[in-house]
Amino acid sequence: MSQILHFRNPPPNLPAAARSRLFSTSAPASSVAAQPQESTHPTAGAPEKPAYLSEGESQVWDRLVAEFAPTELVVQDISGGCGSMYGIEVSSEKFRGLNMLKQQRLVNAALGDLMKEWHGVQLKTRVP
Repeated sequence: MSQILHFRNPPPNLPAAARSRLFSTSAPASSVAAQPQESTHPTAGAPEKPAYLSEGESQVWDRLVAEFAPTELVVQDISGGCGSMYGIEVSSEKFRGLNMLKQQRLVNAALGDLMKEWHGVQLKTRVP
């Protein structure tokens, strides 16, 4: 079952290129140079960390990259900038063989202490 997240008001600090797609995915090496708003991340095969992430989004991003080595990752503060609600989409081989509930419980466990301060989260997990 797929879930599509719709964002009415993307954060004002989101670059125009990112506004058009709203999701950051891993890009082939040939197209990385065409995306100057993104900085490289040392993990091979991991999506590149966007430079426009807020401090809270960056904390979530770093924790998920360290825990799941995702092939695709989206982290967006959808609370209007106060950091109380996040939209997260993560694709990882670590989810292979697990049902959606178990996948999402793994993400919740990885983000445990951060999530205690949130009002909510929109979470989508999948296997690449």
